Order: sequence, then C-alpha cells, then structure tokens
Amino acid sequence: MNNIDIYHDLDMGELGSTSSEFFKKILDTKNVGMIKNMVVYKHNENMLLTSHVKYLQSNSNHMAIQTENAYIFLTNVRCGYNGSGPRETLKIIQHAFPEWYEKQEAKIEFAVFRYEGIRIENDGVYIRLTEEDIAFSYKSTVFDTDFMNLDSPNFDVDLGNRTIRIFNPQRTNFLGTIRLIQKMRLKRLSYYIGKDSPLDSKYRFSALEDVGAWGNEEQYYSEGVTGVNIALEGERFTVYILVKEEEAKQVLNTLYLHIFHRPLFQINSHGEMYRQAKIKKIFLNKFLKKTETIIQGSKEFTASEVYGNHLENKLGIYYGMEIDKYDKK
Repeated sequence: MNNIDIYHDLDMGELGSTSSEFFKKILDTKNVGMIKNMVVYKHNENMLLTSHVKYLQSNSNHMAIQTENAYIFLTNVRCGYNGSGPRETLKIIQHAFPEWYEKQEAKIEFAVFRYEGIRIENDGVYIRLTEEDIAFSYKSTVFDTDFMNLDSPNFDVDLGNRTIRIFNPQRTNFLGTIRLIQKMRLKRLSYYIGKDSPLDSKYRFSALEDVGAWGNEEQYYSEGVTGVNIALEGERFTVYILVKEEEAKQVLNTLYLHIFHRPLFQINSHGEMYRQAKIKKIFLNKFLKKTETIIQGSKEFTASEVYGNHLENKLGIYYGMEIDKYDKK
C-alpha cells in the first residue's frame, strides 16, 4: 500500500454512535478495498506484537483492520469473554464478511468469547479464523511462564510510544521478556552498566514520581533500579530494562547469550565475570583517582549472522519467519 488511509472510531461522533456503526459507515462510504485481515485483543497491549502497531492511533485501540487501501482502528471492541465489547466485535465481523459469518456464526462466536486474541485472514478465496498469539494477560504467572502478567507491578507499557519498561525481570517474568524479544523484530541491543546511564534519553526511575506510594511487592521488583541498563530496539516496539546493580551483569549476559548465541562475559576461575573487550574506566575524583568501571556497548542483531542458513527452521520457531525475511528492512 503506497497511499494508506487511516480511520479511527474516535471520529465516530460524526459518523456513528458505536464502533460497529462507524465501521459499517466506512465500508459504505469509503473506497477501502478488500478486507485483508483483522486482529482483536482482550488486552490491547498485545497490539504491540502485530505489524499494525506502526499505524496505531490511540492507547485504547483493541482492533486493527487492514484493507487494500486503508487501516481501520477500533476501540470499543474486545474478545475473550461474553460481554458488550465482544458482541460489538461480532457485529464488525458480520459487517466485514456477511456470507462467511452466516455459515460460521457458531464457530466465530465461540472464538470471540473464548480467545484473548483472534486473527481473521482473507486472501480473496478463503477466510480463516485463528487464535492469535499473546504476550500480555492477567493470567497467573510465575518465573517459569512466558506471559507478562498485567497484574505485576514490575513493568509499564506505553502503547502510543511503542515502549515497554521492565524492572528486574529476573525476579518474576524473565521468560516473558524473552518472548517479547522474539516478537519485537529485534534490530539492536544496547547496554550500559554504571552510574548515570545515557540510555532511554537518560531516563531515571523514581518510585515516588513514577508510580506513587508503592507497597512491599512493588518495592521488591523495583529494588536497586535507577537508570536503564539494557535497551532492545525493535521494528515493532522498544524494551528498556532496569536491573538491580548487583544483578545487572548476569541479566545482561543471559539476554546477550540468548540473542547472539555467545556470552558477552566470560567467567574466571574465581567465578567472577569479566569481559574480553576493554572495559571503560572513568575518573570520579581526579585527586583521589577513584575510578568506576563502566560496561557499555551496542550490537546490531542480524539473523543471518547469528543463526546461519542451516538453522532457518529454528529461527522460524522462535521468531516467526525465515532469516531472509527477518533481515529485510
């Protein structure tokens, strides 16, 4: 699509009173072309996982519809339970594919009420409905699960800016963080361990300023974090990770090993980590000549370099596409 029209139901005051009425009006009055696909989520943080996120219009979007000539974003729709939001979703699907809906109504209703994310694909011949992958949910999670529990106080999602900040993921949702890396179309990892991190525009965490009066659980997850230690830049979104100073090296080394298939640090005979490359030292006091060790660097992620052609299937499993497609800009 060279010229993309974008429609959003925040404008529905002049076109209709509900999201489904707005959508029907767009279909009737605009040249949007064939509907190619649509996704809808119970929790719209999962919109970050789709290619539609770059056109996202609002923090409240729960459905994205791609047509030949346009994107349509809707807010007052949901799935994953039986309520007004999912029933609005059913109306939209019926407007989009009336004949198919009539034949598959029971199956569609089951999916909309049951799944926390659904996708509908239309190639002009066949229409397919599938359960969509999610990463964010209110499902109960512990360390060894790969969901980001929306009840957990250790991360924040800014959908409009396509940004996630995670505090001490090693304490609750490390595998959830790994899953985000697999879904973000990772392009670059940057890291900084030391005082006054320049990452994330020199972002500084303050419990009182950022989240108000925190309880014991929140304090546990935010313990020892100040500036950003790891920045993961992706095509779809960016993840910033803040880690307690004593644990930052281990978290960084583990993520680096997962992404690049080799560690950033090595372990010496005393069990201490060291870096093969030169470690930067800066003077904190020119008279006492006290120094601080700063570990800083950045590395581009290229699938072909890390995986090689003989592991295409593995990349497909973890990252959802083949190497040549992943590395295309």
